[in-house]
Amino acid sequence: MGLGLLLKTENDGFTYVKETIQGFAASLQGTTMPNDCIIAVDGRSVEGWDLDAIKQLTFGEEGQPCQLTLRRGNETFTVNLVRIVPSQSQLD
Repeated sequence: MGLGLLLKTENDGFTYVKETIQGFAASLQGTTMPNDCIIAVDGRSVEGWDLDAIKQLTFGEEGQPCQLTLRRGNETFTVNLVRIVPSQSQLD
């Protein structure tokens, strides 16, 4: 179970949120935005990691939390997301 994030790697070597997927934790909470730079997952720096390795850190069991450290512009902040299975109505 993921957080509902589509990620992309840019030429600067950092991984960014491409978009959030409707009905999943990131979209429902609304604190993670496209172009946010992912700095750390659950306190582990992911600078220089490949995209697949970062994605694996965001997967886990339903109901389990995941903490993302993000950078948006000059601001660095942390969001706490809980992995959920979206209902069909949330996906429509």
